Amino acid sequence: LAWSRAGTLAVLATIPFLPLLLFSPFIVQFLLAVNEGAADLSALVAYVSPWTAVLALLGLLLGLVVSLVATTGMFLTLAGSNDPGPRAALRLGMQRWIAVAWTWVLAVGAVTLALVPGFLLFWWARTFFLIGFDGASALSIVILVLSLLLVFPAFIVATWYGFSLIPAARGDAWGSDALRISHRLVEGTTGQVFGLLFAWLLFELLFSILLNLFFPGLPLVVGFVYYYATTLVGSAYLVTIYQALRKA
Repeated sequence: LAWSRAGTLAVLATIPFLPLLLFSPFIVQFLLAVNEGAADLSALVAYVSPWTAVLALLGLLLGLVVSLVATTGMFLTLAGSNDPGPRAALRLGMQRWIAVAWTWVLAVGAVTLALVPGFLLFWWARTFFLIGFDGASALSIVILVLSLLLVFPAFIVATWYGFSLIPAARGDAWGSDALRISHRLVEGTTGQVFGLLFAWLLFELLFSILLNLFFPGLPLVVGFVYYYATTLVGSAYLVTIYQALRKA
Protein backbone atom coordinates (compact mmCIF):
# COMPACT_ATOMS: atom_id res chain seq x y z
CA LEU A 1 0.00 0.00 0.00
CA ALA A 2 2.77 2.45 0.88
CA TRP A 3 4.76 1.59 -2.26
CA SER A 4 1.77 2.03 -4.58
CA ARG A 5 1.29 5.61 -3.32
CA ALA A 6 4.89 6.39 -2.43
CA GLY A 7 5.10 9.58 -4.52
CA THR A 8 2.19 11.34 -2.81
CA LEU A 9 3.24 10.08 0.62
CA ALA A 10 6.84 11.24 0.13
CA VAL A 11 5.69 14.74 -0.81
CA LEU A 12 3.39 14.91 2.22
CA ALA A 13 6.14 13.63 4.52
CA THR A 14 8.57 16.26 3.19
CA ILE A 15 6.28 19.29 3.55
CA PRO A 16 6.63 19.49 7.40
CA PHE A 17 10.34 20.23 6.93
CA LEU A 18 9.62 23.54 5.19
CA PRO A 19 8.72 25.51 8.37
CA LEU A 20 12.09 24.45 9.78
CA LEU A 21 13.66 27.03 7.46
CA LEU A 22 12.44 29.63 9.93
CA PHE A 23 14.78 28.04 12.49
CA SER A 24 17.84 28.69 10.31
CA PRO A 25 18.75 32.14 11.77
CA PHE A 26 18.31 30.78 15.30
CA ILE A 27 20.57 27.80 14.57
CA VAL A 28 23.23 30.04 13.00
CA GLN A 29 23.26 32.37 16.00
CA PHE A 30 23.32 29.45 18.42
CA LEU A 31 26.30 27.85 16.66
CA LEU A 32 28.05 31.22 16.60
CA ALA A 33 27.54 31.54 20.35
CA VAL A 34 28.96 28.06 20.96
CA ASN A 35 31.92 28.82 18.69
CA GLU A 36 32.59 32.02 20.64
CA GLY A 37 32.71 30.03 23.86
CA ALA A 38 29.28 30.69 25.36
CA ALA A 39 29.03 28.24 28.22
CA ASP A 40 25.71 28.95 29.94
CA LEU A 41 22.14 29.91 29.05
CA SER A 42 22.56 33.63 29.70
CA ALA A 43 25.58 33.77 27.39
CA LEU A 44 23.69 31.91 24.67
CA VAL A 45 20.69 34.24 24.95
CA ALA A 46 22.98 37.24 24.41
CA TYR A 47 23.76 35.97 20.90
CA VAL A 48 20.12 35.32 19.92
CA SER A 49 18.24 38.39 18.68
CA PRO A 50 14.53 38.87 19.49
CA TRP A 51 13.42 38.59 15.86
CA THR A 52 15.27 35.28 15.56
CA ALA A 53 13.43 33.95 18.61
CA VAL A 54 10.10 35.12 17.17
CA LEU A 55 10.86 33.42 13.84
CA ALA A 56 11.77 30.22 15.65
CA LEU A 57 8.49 30.31 17.61
CA LEU A 58 6.51 30.91 14.42
CA GLY A 59 8.36 28.04 12.78
CA LEU A 60 7.44 25.77 15.68
CA LEU A 61 3.75 26.67 15.53
CA LEU A 62 3.60 26.52 11.74
CA GLY A 63 5.46 23.21 11.77
CA LEU A 64 2.85 21.74 14.12
CA VAL A 65 -0.01 22.83 11.85
CA VAL A 66 1.73 21.65 8.68
CA SER A 67 2.51 18.30 10.30
CA LEU A 68 -1.18 17.84 11.15
CA VAL A 69 -2.19 18.79 7.59
CA ALA A 70 0.36 16.35 6.14
CA THR A 71 -0.72 13.55 8.51
CA THR A 72 -4.35 14.09 7.54
CA GLY A 73 -3.38 13.98 3.87
CA MET A 74 -1.42 10.75 4.33
CA PHE A 75 -4.32 8.99 6.02
CA LEU A 76 -6.66 10.21 3.27
CA THR A 77 -4.25 8.94 0.61
CA LEU A 78 -3.91 5.53 2.22
CA ALA A 79 -7.53 5.00 3.26
CA GLY A 80 -9.04 6.01 -0.08
CA SER A 81 -9.75 3.73 -3.00
CA ASN A 82 -7.14 5.47 -5.16
CA ASP A 83 -4.21 7.87 -4.97
CA PRO A 84 -5.58 11.45 -4.95
CA GLY A 85 -2.18 13.02 -5.63
CA PRO A 86 -0.30 15.50 -3.43
CA ARG A 87 -2.37 18.56 -4.36
CA ALA A 88 -5.77 17.01 -3.65
CA ALA A 89 -4.48 15.33 -0.49
CA LEU A 90 -3.13 18.64 0.81
CA ARG A 91 -6.35 20.46 -0.03
CA LEU A 92 -8.42 17.93 1.89
CA GLY A 93 -5.86 17.90 4.68
CA MET A 94 -6.20 21.66 5.11
CA GLN A 95 -9.96 21.25 5.36
CA ARG A 96 -9.86 18.57 8.06
CA TRP A 97 -6.70 19.14 10.08
CA ILE A 98 -8.55 20.89 12.92
CA ALA A 99 -10.81 17.84 13.37
CA VAL A 100 -7.73 15.60 13.39
CA ALA A 101 -5.96 17.90 15.87
CA TRP A 102 -8.88 17.88 18.31
CA THR A 103 -9.23 14.11 18.01
CA TRP A 104 -5.51 13.73 18.69
CA VAL A 105 -5.76 15.98 21.78
CA LEU A 106 -8.61 13.86 23.18
CA ALA A 107 -6.77 10.60 22.48
CA VAL A 108 -3.56 11.83 24.11
CA GLY A 109 -5.58 13.16 27.04
CA ALA A 110 -7.24 9.78 27.57
CA VAL A 111 -3.88 7.98 27.54
CA THR A 112 -2.41 10.58 29.92
CA LEU A 113 -5.29 10.12 32.38
CA ALA A 114 -4.69 6.38 32.32
CA LEU A 115 -1.03 7.01 33.21
CA VAL A 116 -1.86 9.19 36.22
CA PRO A 117 -2.47 6.45 38.88
CA GLY A 118 0.87 4.75 38.26
CA PHE A 119 2.81 8.01 38.29
CA LEU A 120 1.00 9.22 41.40
CA LEU A 121 1.82 6.03 43.29
CA PHE A 122 5.47 6.25 42.26
CA TRP A 123 5.71 9.96 43.19
CA TRP A 124 3.85 9.47 46.47
CA ALA A 125 6.05 6.58 47.58
CA ARG A 126 9.28 8.30 46.58
CA THR A 127 8.33 11.63 48.17
CA PHE A 128 6.83 10.54 51.46
CA PHE A 129 8.69 7.32 52.11
CA LEU A 130 11.97 8.30 50.44
CA ILE A 131 12.12 4.99 48.61
CA GLY A 132 15.10 4.88 46.30
CA PHE A 133 13.78 2.20 43.94
CA ASP A 134 17.30 0.87 43.67
CA GLY A 135 16.35 -2.72 44.42
CA ALA A 136 17.71 -2.46 47.97
CA SER A 137 14.41 -3.04 49.71
CA ALA A 138 11.49 -5.38 49.11
CA LEU A 139 9.04 -2.49 49.60
CA SER A 140 10.75 -0.55 46.82
CA ILE A 141 10.36 -3.46 44.43
CA VAL A 142 6.71 -4.02 45.36
CA ILE A 143 5.77 -0.37 44.84
CA LEU A 144 7.71 -0.24 41.57
CA VAL A 145 5.85 -3.32 40.29
CA LEU A 146 2.50 -1.85 41.38
CA SER A 147 3.36 1.40 39.58
CA LEU A 148 4.12 -0.49 36.39
CA LEU A 149 0.88 -2.46 36.68
CA LEU A 150 -1.08 0.78 37.10
CA VAL A 151 0.63 2.23 34.02
CA PHE A 152 -0.25 -0.79 31.85
CA PRO A 153 -3.91 0.30 31.29
CA ALA A 154 -2.54 3.29 29.37
CA PHE A 155 -1.28 0.88 26.70
CA ILE A 156 -4.77 -0.61 26.46
CA VAL A 157 -6.32 2.85 26.10
CA ALA A 158 -3.75 3.72 23.44
CA THR A 159 -4.74 0.55 21.58
CA TRP A 160 -8.45 1.42 21.79
CA TYR A 161 -7.96 4.92 20.42
CA GLY A 162 -4.98 4.25 18.16
CA PHE A 163 -7.09 4.41 14.99
CA SER A 164 -9.21 7.46 15.84
CA LEU A 165 -7.28 9.83 13.55
CA ILE A 166 -8.23 7.82 10.46
CA PRO A 167 -12.02 8.41 10.59
CA ALA A 168 -11.28 12.03 11.53
CA ALA A 169 -9.09 12.40 8.42
CA ARG A 170 -11.68 10.67 6.24
CA GLY A 171 -14.42 12.99 7.48
CA ASP A 172 -16.46 10.11 8.93
CA ALA A 173 -16.34 11.42 12.50
CA TRP A 174 -14.10 13.48 14.74
CA GLY A 175 -13.48 14.18 18.40
CA SER A 176 -15.17 11.83 20.84
CA ASP A 177 -17.14 10.20 18.01
CA ALA A 178 -13.90 9.18 16.28
CA LEU A 179 -12.61 7.76 19.57
CA ARG A 180 -15.78 5.71 19.94
CA ILE A 181 -15.44 4.37 16.40
CA SER A 182 -11.87 3.28 17.08
CA HIS A 183 -12.85 1.69 20.40
CA ARG A 184 -15.76 -0.15 18.81
CA LEU A 185 -13.53 -1.55 16.06
CA VAL A 186 -10.86 -2.76 18.49
CA GLU A 187 -13.32 -4.13 21.06
CA GLY A 188 -13.09 -7.90 21.25
CA THR A 189 -9.66 -8.03 19.61
CA THR A 190 -7.73 -5.70 21.93
CA GLY A 191 -5.03 -8.26 22.65
CA GLN A 192 -4.42 -9.04 18.98
CA VAL A 193 -4.35 -5.38 17.95
CA PHE A 194 -2.02 -4.55 20.85
CA GLY A 195 0.27 -7.33 19.64
CA LEU A 196 0.29 -5.91 16.10
CA LEU A 197 1.09 -2.40 17.32
CA PHE A 198 3.76 -3.68 19.68
CA ALA A 199 5.28 -5.71 16.85
CA TRP A 200 5.60 -2.50 14.83
CA LEU A 201 7.41 -0.80 17.71
CA LEU A 202 9.85 -3.71 17.84
CA PHE A 203 10.35 -3.45 14.08
CA GLU A 204 11.14 0.27 14.38
CA LEU A 205 13.69 -0.50 17.09
CA LEU A 206 15.34 -3.23 15.02
CA PHE A 207 15.31 -1.05 11.90
CA SER A 208 17.02 1.77 13.80
CA ILE A 209 19.71 -0.60 15.08
CA LEU A 210 20.36 -1.99 11.58
CA LEU A 211 20.56 1.48 10.04
CA ASN A 212 23.17 2.55 12.58
CA LEU A 213 25.14 -0.63 11.87
CA PHE A 214 25.08 -0.13 8.10
CA PHE A 215 25.67 3.66 8.20
CA PRO A 216 27.98 4.26 11.17
CA GLY A 217 28.92 7.88 11.70
CA LEU A 218 26.19 9.16 9.34
CA PRO A 219 23.41 10.29 11.69
CA LEU A 220 21.84 12.57 9.06
CA VAL A 221 21.48 9.74 6.53
CA VAL A 222 20.17 7.40 9.22
CA GLY A 223 17.68 10.02 10.40
CA PHE A 224 16.23 10.69 6.94
CA VAL A 225 15.99 7.02 5.96
CA TYR A 226 14.41 6.12 9.28
CA TYR A 227 11.94 9.02 9.13
CA TYR A 228 10.69 8.36 5.60
CA ALA A 229 10.55 4.57 5.95
CA THR A 230 8.74 4.52 9.29
CA THR A 231 6.41 7.41 8.40
CA LEU A 232 5.28 5.98 5.06
CA VAL A 233 5.18 2.31 5.98
CA GLY A 234 3.96 2.95 9.52
CA SER A 235 0.98 4.97 8.29
CA ALA A 236 0.14 2.26 5.75
CA TYR A 237 0.47 -0.39 8.47
CA LEU A 238 -1.99 1.47 10.71
CA VAL A 239 -4.50 2.01 7.89
CA THR A 240 -4.24 -1.66 6.85
CA ILE A 241 -5.14 -2.80 10.36
CA TYR A 242 -7.97 -0.26 10.46
CA GLN A 243 -9.41 -1.53 7.19
CA ALA A 244 -9.11 -5.14 8.33
CA LEU A 245 -10.99 -4.31 11.53
CA ARG A 246 -13.76 -2.61 9.54
CA LYS A 247 -14.15 -5.65 7.29
CA ALA A 248 -14.27 -7.96 10.30
